[in-house]
Amino acid sequence: MNKKHTEIQTFYISEFEQEQAWLEHMHKNGWRFLHTTGFKYYFEECPKEEYIYQLDFNMDGRSEEEYIRLYEDFGWEFIYRFRKWYYFRKKKTAEDTDLSIFSDRDSKIEMCRKIISHHIKLLLAVLLIFFILPAIIGYITRGPGFLKGMLISGSIGAVIGSTVILNQLSRLRRLIKSNGGD
Repeated sequence: MNKKHTEIQTFYISEFEQEQAWLEHMHKNGWRFLHTTGFKYYFEECPKEEYIYQLDFNMDGRSEEEYIRLYEDFGWEFIYRFRKWYYFRKKKTAEDTDLSIFSDRDSKIEMCRKIISHHIKLLLAVLLIFFILPAIIGYITRGPGFLKGMLISGSIGAVIGSTVILNQLSRLRRLIKSNGGD
């Protein structure tokens, strides 16, 4: 039985390329990626080989089976899905020059735009849940201090959540621009 290894690592949505590079580094040092919970990464011991890891953000609406099969048809091994992120790997060979899923800048830019679109919806949900909804309830009921407290804590939650999401959206916009997008 292979030895298992767990690492805690933080990657933000705009740092998917750094996450890929880190997973490649881990594999090259003898640790094959198994799955993640977002902050915890689980590995098993393996031969020290060069693999290319790629992450894709899928919200196209096609079936998961069809989506994964598309990548497997091109030689990618599906590893794991965490929320809308799909993890793939492929053994690097001497003939391979570019093994990235996103072989052109337009497809990479399109993936960043999909992430931005998804997170704008998430931002709106955060605002709705933590700010607008408590405000409406407070207005309708003209209720006790509990609702005012809910509104204040909701506002703090909305500000923190919005700041984090907007920061990541800004990083993704910079990534798009650095790849020649507008």
